[in-house]
Amino acid sequence: MEKALYIHGLGGSGTGSSAANVRKALEGIYDVVANTYNHLDPLETFAKIKEDAENVDVIIASSLGAFYALSLDTIKPILVLNPCVCPKKVIPGLLREDQKKDYDEEKCFEEWDILEEGWADIDSENCAMRFAVFSDKDEYFSFEKEFIENFKNLHYGLKNTKFINGTHEIAKHTDQLKQAFSAFFKYLAELSDADNYGSEQVELNESHLQEKYLNMFFNSGDARQEQLINANFDEIWEILDKAYAYTKNNQRGKGGPGGFTTKKDLYADCLKSNAMIKCIKSGGGKMQAVAIYNLNRGGRKLSLIGGDCEWNPEKGKYVATEDGKKALYKIIKEDIKESGRNFWGEISDAAEILYFFKTNAQSIPQSVVEALMPGKGIQDTSHHEPVKRDKSGNEFENRFDKDYYERPIDGNIHRKVAVTAPENVDKVQDFPLVRYKKRGEWHMSDIVEAAKKRYPEAEIEDLGDNKVSIDGYVWRAYREDELERKAKALIKEIFETSYDDAGLTNFVKDNGGYKDFYKDSYVNDIRISDDSDMFDNMSDEQVIDELEAMDWFIDGYTKEMLDFDKMTDYTYDVDGFSILDENGNSFYEDGYNFIQE
Repeated sequence: MEKALYIHGLGGSGTGSSAANVRKALEGIYDVVANTYNHLDPLETFAKIKEDAENVDVIIASSLGAFYALSLDTIKPILVLNPCVCPKKVIPGLLREDQKKDYDEEKCFEEWDILEEGWADIDSENCAMRFAVFSDKDEYFSFEKEFIENFKNLHYGLKNTKFINGTHEIAKHTDQLKQAFSAFFKYLAELSDADNYGSEQVELNESHLQEKYLNMFFNSGDARQEQLINANFDEIWEILDKAYAYTKNNQRGKGGPGGFTTKKDLYADCLKSNAMIKCIKSGGGKMQAVAIYNLNRGGRKLSLIGGDCEWNPEKGKYVATEDGKKALYKIIKEDIKESGRNFWGEISDAAEILYFFKTNAQSIPQSVVEALMPGKGIQDTSHHEPVKRDKSGNEFENRFDKDYYERPIDGNIHRKVAVTAPENVDKVQDFPLVRYKKRGEWHMSDIVEAAKKRYPEAEIEDLGDNKVSIDGYVWRAYREDELERKAKALIKEIFETSYDDAGLTNFVKDNGGYKDFYKDSYVNDIRISDDSDMFDNMSDEQVIDELEAMDWFIDGYTKEMLDFDKMTDYTYDVDGFSILDENGNSFYEDGYNFIQE
């Protein structure tokens, strides 16, 4: 099931009634993730939200939480409920007494300004994926005008705002939430239709809400991936077999998809090429579109792609269904838009038309293709097509024409062209190999790349066992679970701590006496003793949460004022989640923590 992130408003939480209502409303459609954020610590909160948003498919946010959601530079759909687009204008007057104690107005204003400045870099396509719902009886504020000024949808004339009959806290009222979701999903359906260049509008229904993406990797070593592949491969073969049944001239190709005669042949090739398969299924569980990528040639090299088809007796061939076309468009457009996926593909016929008209894909020079696919018999072609025509007969200069080539496939000569995202045309030869990662699993190729990114001029050598040599010095990349174990051990070594009544001074027990220091603010009132077992029953995620909350143990004040013998070997670095030795010989890059050995 796909995931949705819910971001609460000021004073809310991930366990409050609003989050519960959102979760209930989307039950069976999305698995809702709802965490608690401190909205009065803007940059830190935004960093956490940005991280949480990476692993979901849809984002829903209320009030001040919507400000942070709108600051995300993402193509993912975002629904904002009565968004607080201008927090400086209203938040100071809405704070409760208990919130004022930790509110630093100068800091908040400065950091909100930083986030708002980033809105200028959000492109029009990403703006089109933002949809705002406003209540006609909002008792606090309404920033419809400001939302439109910053995030107006400039595509296809569709309006990405909606007024409903309701109050400010939409998520606390089931009837208002239903109105908001209905308007949001209808907008997405209309946006999808508009993107399909004039096909009929699709009404909101359960199948649109439950559309599901599946990513499957061969040779992953993950039993769940193997089960997923085996459970879906019959449908995958059926989709591709029908999609490739006829060539442009209505003649059956030799063999099946890509020249594979049987499902068994295709499966064997997927194993050989360490393939990745992306599928889209409807809410009813029907396979709508499939793409297979070869991961042995650098990046994601498209091998086969097809959408759901049905037999048309009048035309005497299989033709794509409307749902099949729409799902296929989504896969194609995402591969080109998300340039970081390192996608490239060899295409012809119907696929070529889709990539030409539905994306801004650029062709890859023949010389580069020969280097990417050695031994494939690639040669110049005498067949060119300077002009492309759409369904209405309009002519367009063919941006692929200069890069067509021919090569033998299943005993016949085929004209092909290879394409990628525009920004990747000059990089495609350097695409790294893609490999499946389990949670917490690392690969040496990634570790080496991270080290090169940090020290681009250094001589980097792969030593295996999570170690690299950087100009002759050996560094080890630590796994996350190893860091957590070290952090737990460190915290247990810290002496009993308590607070004064005002909550502003931290007293740390040291050799029977107390040393104290002043800190402007802290998050948690928590007691730690050297024999505490408070972490024993916590999950890794909960431990990290506690460590972040207790940053006053280990920030600069603590290190300067307290001299614990047991803290000299390792000091916990909250920002990077790195363990630093006493000389600070550590660095953090691309999710990897490196420590000099």
